[in-house]
Amino acid sequence: MASRSYNIIVVPSDHSGTRQYSVSRALLLTLLVLVFLLLGCMAGFLVHYGRIVGKAAQAERLAQENQELLAQSVRATELSAEIEDLTALKAQILRMLGVADVEGGEPDLALADSERIDPDLDLVGLDHLKAAESLQSYAPVRWPVEGWISREFFQAEESADAHPGLDLVAPAGAPIHAAGAGKVVEASYDEWLGNYIVIDHGFGYSSLYGHNERLLVSAGQSVDQGQVIAYLGNTGRSSAPHLHFEIRVDGRPVDPRQYLGPK
Repeated sequence: MASRSYNIIVVPSDHSGTRQYSVSRALLLTLLVLVFLLLGCMAGFLVHYGRIVGKAAQAERLAQENQELLAQSVRATELSAEIEDLTALKAQILRMLGVADVEGGEPDLALADSERIDPDLDLVGLDHLKAAESLQSYAPVRWPVEGWISREFFQAEESADAHPGLDLVAPAGAPIHAAGAGKVVEASYDEWLGNYIVIDHGFGYSSLYGHNERLLVSAGQSVDQGQVIAYLGNTGRSSAPHLHFEIRVDGRPVDPRQYLGPK
């Protein structure tokens, strides 16, 4: 049986002449198969390309989410550090108040007027970390002078050996620094202490600086922690230049070493 073929006649628009082409059935089927294969490949490519675009968009969203999670993690770390700072501040304030923190409940912090924080401390407009830093500066925890201790604190009722503070030996004229921020409540002369200063730090805490050669502050003046308030001397009942330093709680001397940081 002869192979079937198809004739394709091409007629120009001006009818100048016609052309005829003969195409076998096998060739036509081959061309149709190739067209379908081409269309299938194009469809497959479009589907695959769509998946790639979708995965790229998903990867971009995941990258953005990872950035957000990283930012949240950093913020969580910062908040954790802030909480630790505030917890340490709370413990410090409670120690200054002489109140023990009770687990599971809040201690009674009803303060007398004399125990409240210095009214000059302005917390308006400060975030809690800045407020915590400001409050911490009021604690008398800084050594007032660079020197060595010639006499330790010793408190004994009705004893001639009682010594309500630390004697710190340093060269005459050495600068004396405020142990903590507060308000100067006394800046005067005493027969025993010579030229002396008393600073009220709030919460019932105060510090005393005696035997100074010269005072640089006066009563009623506010001072910052570390501010130079006097120069070391040998005034009053003193056998050599030194600073007599006290920390008092509700007017009662306590061992300054409980509050001062490491030398």
